[in-house]
Amino acid sequence: MKRKLLIKLEAVVLLLTLSSICAGGLVYLWEIPEREQDRLVRELTLRQNAWVLLDRAKGHDTNIGQVLALTTLNELGDSLERLDLPNTSVENADLREVSMSFADLEGASISYSNFSGGTLFGANMNKVMGSGAVFNGTQMIRAQFCSAKLQNANFSSAKVLEVDFRGADLSRTDFSFANVGGADFTGAYLNGADFTHAINLTQEQVASACIGKHRMVWVGRIARPNSEAPKLPEGFSIPPVCQDVEFLPLEHREVRPPHILCDS
Repeated sequence: MKRKLLIKLEAVVLLLTLSSICAGGLVYLWEIPEREQDRLVRELTLRQNAWVLLDRAKGHDTNIGQVLALTTLNELGDSLERLDLPNTSVENADLREVSMSFADLEGASISYSNFSGGTLFGANMNKVMGSGAVFNGTQMIRAQFCSAKLQNANFSSAKVLEVDFRGADLSRTDFSFANVGGADFTGAYLNGADFTHAINLTQEQVASACIGKHRMVWVGRIARPNSEAPKLPEGFSIPPVCQDVEFLPLEHREVRPPHILCDS
């Protein structure tokens, strides 16, 4: 008798448990449209605030929130194509796999920002300050980096086809395994740059660049001359010595030779 009663009680408990689970599931399903709507509203608010902030940030040489705005938009999957943000600080931004074709960042500070895996077709990066920037695996056909300061930047495995590097400072920049077909290195500083296993590199490209005899590299607080030859594929000749105007630290003199005129 007791055994039958215990079985009945267990059945009642099981039934109540299943009913509770079903009720919870129905409530969850009922609330899905509301939760989805809340999510969409939050995303819309984030997008609107980010674009407003980017518009206000144009020309600011300090970060007033534009880095967070850019990373937020990129994480939401928004396209940043034709972004207009010249002469603005965009340092230390995580913009991996960003879509930024034909964007205008001329004169911007992009040091240590990460654009790896992104798309920058035709982007205007003329005169950017991009020390330590990462473009690993980036697609950037016909982008412009004329007179840019890209010391220690990373372009490894990137597609830099027909990219304009005229007069750029590419000291210790990594182009290993990058496809540099048609890229213009006229007047660019290649001190210590790494072109090992670079694809479609020609001797003509290397010869059009130069090694800055009096280029300076900062070691702590001390500026030392850096005339290190670039790492080139076997059989390539090193570029000629640049005609540096003055023996001065890098930030106190123009990067590009006087004859280099950048196209905006």
